[in-house]
Amino acid sequence: MIYEDGTTGLIEATGNVQPQLTQPGHFVSEERYLERLFVIEEARALYLADRKRADQERMHKDYASPGISTSRPSPRRPPPTAGTRC
Repeated sequence: MIYEDGTTGLIEATGNVQPQLTQPGHFVSEERYLERLFVIEEARALYLADRKRADQERMHKDYASPGISTSRPSPRRPPPTAGTRC
């Protein structure tokens, strides 16, 4: 199945009767279905790679923005010395 909005669906039917669809679309060969599925998966991978790149750029920009020190002190406290309370 390739639906009107471009999404795909896999419907297996037995006999010569095509099932009734819940949304507009058309039946296609398995080869055409797999081609469309590949296009969708490629587009999704590109989208996710772009989002990851944008997130990394944003995090780098946030970390290195003016007013924020990039040399951050260690969150650990020094060990107590003799005569001090913890």
